Amino acid sequence: MGEEWFRGGDDRCGSVDREPWRSARDSGRGSRFPTACSDAGDAVAAERYLRQSLAADPLQPVTLVNLGNVLDARGDADGAVDAYQRALRLDPREPLAHFGLGKVALQRRNTARAIEMFGKTIELDASLVPAYFNLARAYVMQGDAAHARDALEHALEFDPNNAEGKELLRTLKQAMARR
Repeated sequence: MGEEWFRGGDDRCGSVDREPWRSARDSGRGSRFPTACSDAGDAVAAERYLRQSLAADPLQPVTLVNLGNVLDARGDADGAVDAYQRALRLDPREPLAHFGLGKVALQRRNTARAIEMFGKTIELDASLVPAYFNLARAYVMQGDAAHARDALEHALEFDPNNAEGKELLRTLKQAMARR
C-alpha cells in the first residue's frame, strides 16, 4: 500500500489544515506573528519579528518554536531544526518543539525519527490532534497500516467531527481490506 492516499494538508504548514503551533498556551513575546504559511513577504516579516523578540528575550521556547515554524515554511529545514532544538534546551517538555522536529523528520522521510518525535509530542500533550495525523502519515510511509489506523482513531477521539480525519480513516480501512 502506497502513501499517495494520505495527503492531508500542506506538509510545510503542519497537516490537516491546522496550525498546531498556535495553542492556547501561546502568550507573551513572539506568540503573535503573521501566519507562517502565507506569502513569502509575511514569512520574512514574521522571521524578523521573532528574531527581534528573541534578541530582547532569548529565553522564550514558544518564540523559538514559532521561529522554527516560520523557517520551516520558508524551506529552511536546518534553521527550523536548530530553533526547535534550542526551544527544547530551554524547555524539554515543550510539545510543539517535538512536533516541529517530527514535521521536519517526516519531510526528510526519516520516519523512525518522525514517529519518535510525534510520539513524544502526544506523550506531552495527548490532545494535539495534528500529531496523530502526522504520526499516521509516518506509519503509512513505513508500510505499517495498523499503527496508522490506531493513530487516526486516537485523533478522532479528540476531534470526532474532523471530516478529513474520518475520510482518511475510512480510506485506510478500505486499503487494508483490499490487502
